[in-house]
Amino acid sequence: QLRAERRRRAALRTATGLFLGAAAAVFFLFSHRGGSSDVGFSVDGAPGKVGDFLPSPDDRPIEVRFNEGTLVQLSPGTRGRVTAVSPYGADVVVESGRAKLSVVPRPQNRWQVHAGPFVVHVTGTKFEVAWDPAKDRFVLELYEGKVTLSGCVFGDGSPIAAGERVEAGCALAQYRVSELVDPSKAPKAAPP
Repeated sequence: QLRAERRRRAALRTATGLFLGAAAAVFFLFSHRGGSSDVGFSVDGAPGKVGDFLPSPDDRPIEVRFNEGTLVQLSPGTRGRVTAVSPYGADVVVESGRAKLSVVPRPQNRWQVHAGPFVVHVTGTKFEVAWDPAKDRFVLELYEGKVTLSGCVFGDGSPIAAGERVEAGCALAQYRVSELVDPSKAPKAAPP
């Protein structure tokens, strides 16, 4: 009877071990399956393709929506592209014009917005970026969160905080950081 009890316990330990091993394998597969697929995106509701040129018409903006919730709106007349995607974010290029971005904060986010020689490194925030190659003029308006700017006059990286406006140009090798004027707090014009 003692042997039967030992066999029953050994069988129970083996079954428990197999069950826990199978549960761990299932957890591993499902937890890594969702985290390893690249973010996808659509352009004005149609499936987007990495590398495709995204010219915004002169009369309206276009929306680039990513499946994890991030939104990029290219202003009328803006030229841009999505050049890379990963499970953690994407690289967006603003060749000329203005873009408004709302990047959803997530662990390990890696988003980059290239505007001429400048790169905005983003984890999760709301901002607008503009680039005029003819005038060598870069503008960043940061509404929420923090970003790091690199390239040209910023070297390897300069942190920028919410409420700041940055203007820069490479030809003169200078930049200016000022307080962002909140349109809702601007003085109202007197009625006529």
